[in-house]
Amino acid sequence: MTSAIDFRDTERKTSELLEDVIRSLNGDHITLRDLIVIMGENGLLLVCGMLSLPFLFPVSIPGVSTVFGAGIVLIAVAVTLNRLPWLPARLADRKLEREKLVPVLERGVRFLKRIDGVFRKRWSS
Repeated sequence: MTSAIDFRDTERKTSELLEDVIRSLNGDHITLRDLIVIMGENGLLLVCGMLSLPFLFPVSIPGVSTVFGAGIVLIAVAVTLNRLPWLPARLADRKLEREKLVPVLERGVRFLKRIDGVFRKRWSS
C-alpha cells in the first residue's frame, strides 16, 4: 500500500466511506496503516472526533487528556502536512482481523447513517 492519503475525498459521506472500506477488505487481515490509507481524510477526521469524546464529560480521568490530546495533535499535523499520521511501526503494521473489524465498521455505518441528516456538505473552493 502507498503512504499517500487522498485529502480531497470529503465529498462523500463518512458512512459511505465505511461501507466502501468494508467492501474493499480482502483476506483475513489488514494492517492499521493500510486501513488509514483506505479511509483517507474523512477517516482521520472521524478518529479525531472519537478522540475528542472524553473531553465532553465533566469527569476528569488523570492522563486521558494527555494521551488523547497527543493523538489529536498528531492527526492535525498529518492533515496539515498532507501525510499519514506518525505511528510507531509496531502499531502501524499491526494486523487487524477482518472478522473482528467488519462488525465494528458495520456498527459505525449504522450510527453514522442515523446522524447523517444533521450534517451539511462542506463548502468547496
